[in-house]
Amino acid sequence: MTDDKLNVKMRALVQEYGLEACRNSLQVSIDEQQQINSAILEASFDGFLLVNKEGFILSCNQAALNIFGYDPDPPELVGKHILCLVGGADPEAHRRHFEHPPEPLPGTRILTHMRDVPAIHKSGAEFRVTIGLCFLELDSKRHYVAFVRDLTKQKRQDELQQATFDASFDPIAVTDEYGVIQTVNQALLDEFIYSDASAIMGQSITKLLPAKNAGSHDGFLQHFQEHITNNTVSSTVTVDKSLKNREMMAIRSDGSEFPSKVDFQRIKADHIHELHLVGFIRNMTDEKKAMEVTRMNGEILAQRAKVDMERDMTAYFAHELRNPLGAIDSALTTMPEDLASNVQEAKELHKSIKLCTTSMSLIMNNLLDVRQMEEGHMTFHSSPVDLERLLNKVHAMLVPSVKGGVEFSCVADMDKRNWVLGDSHRLEQVMTNVATNAIKYTTAGSISMSIRWSEDSQVRFECVDTGPGIPGDEQANMFKRFVRRGHAPGTGLGLAIAKHIVDHLRGTIYFESDPAVAPGTTCVAILPLQLTTAPEVNTSFSPEKEVVACLSPLNVLVVDDIKMNRKMVARRLKKIVPNCNISEAGTGEKAIEMCGQGNFDIIIVDNYMEEAGGVMLGTDAVVAMRRMDISSLIIGCSGNDLAQEFRSAGANFFWSKPLPSDAEIARQIQVGTANQCTDGMITTST
Repeated sequence: MTDDKLNVKMRALVQEYGLEACRNSLQVSIDEQQQINSAILEASFDGFLLVNKEGFILSCNQAALNIFGYDPDPPELVGKHILCLVGGADPEAHRRHFEHPPEPLPGTRILTHMRDVPAIHKSGAEFRVTIGLCFLELDSKRHYVAFVRDLTKQKRQDELQQATFDASFDPIAVTDEYGVIQTVNQALLDEFIYSDASAIMGQSITKLLPAKNAGSHDGFLQHFQEHITNNTVSSTVTVDKSLKNREMMAIRSDGSEFPSKVDFQRIKADHIHELHLVGFIRNMTDEKKAMEVTRMNGEILAQRAKVDMERDMTAYFAHELRNPLGAIDSALTTMPEDLASNVQEAKELHKSIKLCTTSMSLIMNNLLDVRQMEEGHMTFHSSPVDLERLLNKVHAMLVPSVKGGVEFSCVADMDKRNWVLGDSHRLEQVMTNVATNAIKYTTAGSISMSIRWSEDSQVRFECVDTGPGIPGDEQANMFKRFVRRGHAPGTGLGLAIAKHIVDHLRGTIYFESDPAVAPGTTCVAILPLQLTTAPEVNTSFSPEKEVVACLSPLNVLVVDDIKMNRKMVARRLKKIVPNCNISEAGTGEKAIEMCGQGNFDIIIVDNYMEEAGGVMLGTDAVVAMRRMDISSLIIGCSGNDLAQEFRSAGANFFWSKPLPSDAEIARQIQVGTANQCTDGMITTST
């Protein structure tokens, strides 16, 4: 605001409020501002001195009296010449600042900014202070204002930091904003094999980096410089994450290289806000070696664990298969040659063989499930499941394995809420494996399975037996792999698989047993399954019906390197679909050749066919067939768990060996060939 405008405004205020009122108001404002300024000076940690042109002290604050050791009441410094506070060899040399004052900094009243000078205490002790000096005009006379800061504490802190700097085991380099080395500690000289700091002072920090890598690290220096340009006012400087714990190669003066980890910190070096970059360097050679040793030890331990698991699985597999294989051999050896005259005996032997193959299939499936558990590949497919029907199915399946004299029962108390969303196969595994464990240990008394809804709307499955019981300190171990009590039969995998499934469903499974109180065990599985409605009944397929073939014959190609396997698959298909025409191929290469010469409705492909001289895997053959625009129903078939691999290759279904039931095979053929069979239906009896 110009003087003319200010005068006009003042006259308007006087006319409106009166001269005396304006004078009083202005005086109050001046008094308030003076009080504020006085409070600021008294509260300041820095000393304040008002000095006239001749150098005599006119006033000071309490901090100045404290710094120089003078009495506060009355202020002992007032009236003294400021040179009495100046130390050093020639205090009088400072008189020239009053006789010939320096020019102020451009655009300011500042004559000296934060200058480090010697000072003298009232006691005569000399110490260091930093001062700032500016001028002002009072009553048309020049006066000086000096701000003084005691550097004694700062000096001690600097000495402590220097001692820490020198004593550090890690090399430290301080550079300016351009990456030029200003100082280094002894640890850096030792690590980089320099005899004297002068050999590296003034050099770029990139001198510590191999030439082949130096260029790749120039970017962080440029980023650092840009950061300084934007933050010169801030009292704190943040460090970009890219400059923290950065790994890079370093090079010694003799040319040898070593891996290092560098941590950078930006600091303000002094009062003029000059920013420096401090690099903390750590030789990572030993740490890298230790990490590599740790990694190798981890791999060795993992490999040993894998070998141990494979050995355990092989041992258990061999042990568990020995009994059913022996039973099958005995049944075949004792099978009467005249079957027509010994029908009943043949049926009983056939039933025994069937039970043994079912047992062997269960053992193999358990082993495959364990492998899937280890690799995290166990699959789950959610669909409506009737829990009451599932429980009855498990009960009927396990009845033949219950020991004589043991009562085996099941109860489903679902209050007409039987249907839930879940994986029928996995839920059946939980029930089967838990009940099978009870059957192993129960030689007399009873076993009962039950299922119901709990009070918190979760499914509660229980299996109660009158066996010997399980001590509390052994119960948790029972859910681990290959753990069995005593000499009970089995692989020791069933409960481990059950727990894995229950854990996946976010449920819980545990034992309730105390043999010291009473025999018997209750295994409880709590399953948070979602209630759902019964699905609509599909009348297009009924497994109770007899086989009805398509009116037009199906052309089937069976691809397997073992002739016996091809014949067994052909016999099963002939039983299910009598009017099919079956062709055979021993390798994937031969199968592709045959597909180029004729059309097939169904192609069943094994995966590993090296015994017939095949190089191509079955999955590769499927990929090639789909690329040939072959739209046949393709079914992968293997004793290995390759369902995902075959589906990814383009197969419609996957059959594990032993093959699925006749009903399941018929269902898949019916669904897969629906577009080819329009006048008939494929079904089968069970």
